[in-house]
Amino acid sequence: DDDFITVIAFDSAPYEVVPMATVAVNRATAIDKINRLFANEGTNLFPAMEEGWQALLKVDAGRKHMIIMTDGQVYDAGPIYYQQAKQIRVSGVTISTV
Repeated sequence: DDDFITVIAFDSAPYEVVPMATVAVNRATAIDKINRLFANEGTNLFPAMEEGWQALLKVDAGRKHMIIMTDGQVYDAGPIYYQQAKQIRVSGVTISTV
């Protein structure tokens, strides 16, 4: 309940679905809004990762973790994601992909 959660969806652009708050505050809203997500208009992942990273940097937490759910079909696949992931990791945020 004390962990923080935010949900940032993305297609052609990122958009906040669930604002950053504790799980205790966000649980019902997060479940409802996640269940309403659907695929649409491509996968522009880079700005979504950036927005999620910036949101995590603002939270005072011992561990920060980004979970990325995607089909992996991104507009601009390449080394740019490795560089971004490295910057995110160096800042103390870990990343998992599904």
